[in-house]
Amino acid sequence: MFNEPLGFMKIIGILLALVSLVLVTSKGKKDTISKKSYNILWLVFMVLVFLSNGFISVNQKIYSKIAPNLQIFDFVAIAYISATVISAVILIVIRFLNNQKKSSLSSKMLISWASAGVIIGIFQCLNTYAASVIDGAVLYSSYNCAASILSAAVGRILFKERLSKKQFVGVIIGILCIVFLCV
Repeated sequence: MFNEPLGFMKIIGILLALVSLVLVTSKGKKDTISKKSYNILWLVFMVLVFLSNGFISVNQKIYSKIAPNLQIFDFVAIAYISATVISAVILIVIRFLNNQKKSSLSSKMLISWASAGVIIGIFQCLNTYAASVIDGAVLYSSYNCAASILSAAVGRILFKERLSKKQFVGVIIGILCIVFLCV
């Protein structure tokens, strides 16, 4: 779509991204999933997250390519205001269904939420701009592999998690994916 080139190296990079995803998310032989920790809702929510993220990426790409006058800040601001209103409605409904009348929101909590919103908003502005100048196959595959690599690094550094051999190979393949996509 949008006449973006998709050469042999990018196809290899995309395939490597899929292999990396499978290896990084696989469990080792010693890992077991207890019946309490596994729930079909987990799978449903993960699919919803992936579909939502994919829809957002497609939406950003289409906007960045067809808008006659690219107004990234306005585009992201409208999206975030809409998300805030929808989230507020959902929160109100949940509180109503749980018979919670008293709010436990503090000023520190609101400042934390607003700060996170500003940081993510800046990221989305940069991401929307990147969608206008970088091929989708390169941008989205590289972004997703880099996010997996960063997650593995944060898990190791902050939480002392160890990667299984499969997961370590998946991280290496993710790095190769980014190289193949950017060549």
